[in-house]
Amino acid sequence: MIPALLLAAIASATPVRVGSKSFAESRILAEIFAQAMEARGVPVERRLGLAGSEVAFAALQADALDVYPEYDGTAWLVLLHQPLPPAKAGEGDDRVELPVREALAARGILWLPALGFSDDWVIAMPEALAAEKGVRTLSDLARLTRSGEDLSAGFSPEFLGREDGLPGLVKAYGLRLPGAKPLGEPLRYGAIAAGKVQVIDAYSTDARLVTLGLRGLVDDLAVFPPYRAAPIARADLFSRCPQAGAALLALGGSLSLEEMRHLNQQVEQGTEPAKVAAAFLERIGFDGRAAATPQARPGLWRFLVDQRAYLAALTLRHLELTFASLAVACPIGILLGFWASRRRAAEALILRTVGVLQTVPSLPLLAFLVPWLGIGVWPSLVALFIYGLLPVVQSTHAGLTSVDPDLVWVAVGQGMTDAQIARWIRFPLAAGVTLAGVRVATVTAVGNATLAAFVGGGGLGEPILAGLTLNDHRLILLGAIPAALLAIALDGILAAVGKRLAPAR
Repeated sequence: MIPALLLAAIASATPVRVGSKSFAESRILAEIFAQAMEARGVPVERRLGLAGSEVAFAALQADALDVYPEYDGTAWLVLLHQPLPPAKAGEGDDRVELPVREALAARGILWLPALGFSDDWVIAMPEALAAEKGVRTLSDLARLTRSGEDLSAGFSPEFLGREDGLPGLVKAYGLRLPGAKPLGEPLRYGAIAAGKVQVIDAYSTDARLVTLGLRGLVDDLAVFPPYRAAPIARADLFSRCPQAGAALLALGGSLSLEEMRHLNQQVEQGTEPAKVAAAFLERIGFDGRAAATPQARPGLWRFLVDQRAYLAALTLRHLELTFASLAVACPIGILLGFWASRRRAAEALILRTVGVLQTVPSLPLLAFLVPWLGIGVWPSLVALFIYGLLPVVQSTHAGLTSVDPDLVWVAVGQGMTDAQIARWIRFPLAAGVTLAGVRVATVTAVGNATLAAFVGGGGLGEPILAGLTLNDHRLILLGAIPAALLAIALDGILAAVGKRLAPAR
């Protein structure tokens, strides 16, 4: 009995790890989950702003997350990699929810009751243009594009590549938009407001459909699946922390489409997602939630001063990521560069391998590492280590192979061993070139460390990612300015060290 009670007490004291994807709505829903659980006395750890569905789901499977908000259509197509079932009369929004619930349950993952709204993908046009051209459905738009009408389109990169995105529309409707541009969320709305594009993809819960006077076209062939929002959680969460499970279940059906659109609009207007979530929970009666009080947005300088403690913590984490990765990448890179300079057979293999590793895009690499290393610091460190190798290996190899062979032969003639030659001649003469590579690796690491935020690694990328998501330039500058200053400072310090290490001529 006592051990069981002790285990229960330990489990109840362990924070529930709540995650979100990077866009504003996901952050709002994650805050609602977190604050609802905190209102029931559950400790919560937030891991917000993850790179996408694949990263968040991999973290859930790897026991690095306990719960995050997801959409049943996304789960079916992107997470479970299943073909979209055809729509049936009377089936409505339920055509993928039940298969998703059953498939995830087999993996120890629970698809909890839906929150009450469906954040559907829609194709939008300016209301005036759609009325002029008589376009109300996607079939109307397809006929217009096939007739030779020149429409400029801007779509999210995800929409351009997913089966339920543009490829599905082209296949089902014969839509012809060959010049579609990849545009992120803020850019799409800015472009259509300025008349640069006439067609974009949007979400049905986005208030900008109304504020910008856009018409969402009817998907009359049901190419888009339903995207009903729900908490997706590890099954052991309910046994480990029943209060957390009860709080999540209590949120079922609490959010209508209009309510979610209103919450998104508040964030778009500058209110923090945490305050928006708190006000919503106050309205629906969760205890302990205080409604958000509207406040004027402070200017940039005042904002930076107010966030100094947060900024100090972010900078410290950024330095930890940078120096920890370099502490491994530099010695290993120097050893590989030395080996490549001494072994002709190994030279091509080493240089080509580190060169290929450098070409791997950062976000796919992080997504690849999450299933093995979870989210947080470890995948970030491994990625930074990989990207730090090439400049160190190349510079060490270049420095060592540029040493005058006559000096080496003189040392051999004096009876020096290979180790002594390396210690007293090769490395001192190559130090300047090698350190130049270390400087490049350091500046690169400072920049790449901002990507750690996509997998919950923290650092100065955290406010940059949030600022891009929430269209808040203050948050972007909160991370970007210190990161730039940090790179300049570290480069200057290493330049001064290089002058001290340069051998006397």
